[in-house]
Amino acid sequence: MSALEGNENSKKELEEAFRRYFFRIRFSKFILSTIKYCSLDQVRLYRKRDKRNPLIFDHPVSDDDKGITLGELIYNNQKQNIKQPIITDPLQFKASLSNDRLARAFGVLTHRQQFITTLYYAQCYRDNEIARILGVSPQAIYKSRNLALKKLQIDIYRISE
Repeated sequence: MSALEGNENSKKELEEAFRRYFFRIRFSKFILSTIKYCSLDQVRLYRKRDKRNPLIFDHPVSDDDKGITLGELIYNNQKQNIKQPIITDPLQFKASLSNDRLARAFGVLTHRQQFITTLYYAQCYRDNEIARILGVSPQAIYKSRNLALKKLQIDIYRISE
């Protein structure tokens, strides 16, 4: 009240109190917006990672299994010393896929993309080894393989809808 009557010390105290109060509001708003945008970035990162490369070890083997991933399945098979037959034929590789959506999406690929994908994922060949087999450059294999993965990604999500 004394600030309204013209007391300078009271005016300064009131202004300082208001400045601290306003700073707390602005700082709280800054922290909240920082948390919001960081969480949005994290969600985008998770979505991007989940849509990338559907043939990775962390994805479930099939929809009806109880959360068994490809990596766990391979680890258990190696642990039990079960030898898997070597797959070189794209049709055999497609038949070995237990995820129906992935198998249907794999069928959409061209024969060359299926062959490259089979050699890369079933045989664990590197791009330069596949390039030597096919007589092309490693860059061509890399491009063809990435195009195949993009097609798989698009087809898997299209089939699931």
